[in-house]
Amino acid sequence: MKLLILVDYDIVLHRTVFSCNNHPYPLSDEEKLKGLAFAHRLLLVKIKSISDSFKCTKPKILYMLSGKGNFRKDLYPAYKTHRKQKPDCFNLFKDRVESTLNNLVLSFGQEADDEIGIYSAYYQAKGYEVVIMSIDSDLKMISCHHYNLNKDTMEFVDKETAIKNFYKKLLTGDVADNVPGVKRIGKIKAMKVDSMTILQAWDHVKQLYSGQNNQLPLELVAQLLWVRRKPFEYFKIDEHDKDILVYSDECAKLKE
Repeated sequence: MKLLILVDYDIVLHRTVFSCNNHPYPLSDEEKLKGLAFAHRLLLVKIKSISDSFKCTKPKILYMLSGKGNFRKDLYPAYKTHRKQKPDCFNLFKDRVESTLNNLVLSFGQEADDEIGIYSAYYQAKGYEVVIMSIDSDLKMISCHHYNLNKDTMEFVDKETAIKNFYKKLLTGDVADNVPGVKRIGKIKAMKVDSMTILQAWDHVKQLYSGQNNQLPLELVAQLLWVRRKPFEYFKIDEHDKDILVYSDECAKLKE
């Protein structure tokens, strides 16, 4: 069994920052770093549990962390502009992680999510089972095993579900990232794609974007929300029109 575990370490840092900021009394930097170390020990326990469930004694583990730059800002300057500035302890934690954590993958010019998508695609092509540890629903547009760090639950997202999750995100947009979708389409209405074939769902998305006075064109929204599977990848509608035929055939074969 070849197993790759990809840890969304952005989530680990943000959760630890939240805990420190909501502590009953102010913490020193040393105490905050002890909290980070404790969070990492808890993470290792979860990783051991995952490895045991796959009966793998030596999994490959990579910790994915966002670094400097993000191509999405160049495409759409309003991307994530409404988010609050990170507290000082976030930089404290990040500096410690970058200087001490082995098997750390630090993104450059893109998000940790993109690194997760790229590594997942690469290692699955090499025959690895891949587990993503996160709480970020955006990552569920990647077909693999997903471990929820909050709920301690595991689920497998197949190829058809993964691409439909992406389509639903195109329809709703992403409020957290300040990316609008189709006007008057929320999560409930977007779920309509679940009952469609992949080809029908993609046509449905394109039809809604062409028939509405939306803030942003479909291709730009897709480039902002798509999690990369290849380095320097940019979502293109004409390429996806071709790729979706392959997706559809693959999903049909899996159901046979």
